[in-house]
Amino acid sequence: MNFSDLFASAQAWIFETIAQPLMFYAGLGEYIEDAFEGVEWFLIGVCQLVILYVLLRPLEARLPVHKFTDPRARWNDFIYTALHRLGAFSVLIFFVLDPVLDSLTGMLHLEGMNPFNLEDLWPAMLDHPVLVFLLYLVVLDFFDYWYHRLTPVQLVVGAA
Repeated sequence: MNFSDLFASAQAWIFETIAQPLMFYAGLGEYIEDAFEGVEWFLIGVCQLVILYVLLRPLEARLPVHKFTDPRARWNDFIYTALHRLGAFSVLIFFVLDPVLDSLTGMLHLEGMNPFNLEDLWPAMLDHPVLVFLLYLVVLDFFDYWYHRLTPVQLVVGAA
């Protein structure tokens, strides 16, 4: 069994055992397809957290951007990253902004404007879902990293 099969099996099990019953119990059956996709993004977030911890945590320990004098600060970073990667912000945005974004996307689609996807640059990549996952992980994490690092600099420069 390869990684894609394991991933799909885990997604189906979590959806059928946890997400679907909770969605019906909460009276949100109309969003059941979104919940299935949400479970996928949750699992992608779990994979990202594992990769970040296994690969980037040792690098950060060896070459820190700044020293942590308060161990709670590292926990703040961890909690923020976990909430972000596991989809808590996405769920909040879904319920708050989804109707507005659906209307805007529909209007733009009717005007012939479609969203940009990385896989559109190299369509053959779609035959390799692990490659697509890694590409998005690297690109999104790259921009997340620089956004995280540049934001304090911009605040200091802007305040001067």
